[in-house]
Amino acid sequence: LYTATDGSREELFYALIGAVLSGSVLGDQASPISTSTILSAFMIECDMRDHIVTQTPYIFVSAIISLFFGHLPSGSERFPYYASYTMGSVLLCAFVYFVCQDVLNRMGT
Repeated sequence: LYTATDGSREELFYALIGAVLSGSVLGDQASPISTSTILSAFMIECDMRDHIVTQTPYIFVSAIISLFFGHLPSGSERFPYYASYTMGSVLLCAFVYFVCQDVLNRMGT
């Protein structure tokens, strides 16, 4: 049984936990029958199909960034986990700033 206290593979252990948790969040957000998707569409009085279609590009962009700049580099131990997650966070912030800002401006907010 592996324990995180032995010190030899502690970074890999934390990368594994992060991958499992982010995969569960991805599954919850991408699923059209999840409670959060149904309630979000209901609360904003939007057709559920339209809500799913508008959320899908953002879900998969964040999944691809976290996979290639977070989980794979830290899982292969090419970067320390804090360096790869920092790179992923910076890329996600840049995506929100440069891509999502245009969407907000077109909505008039």
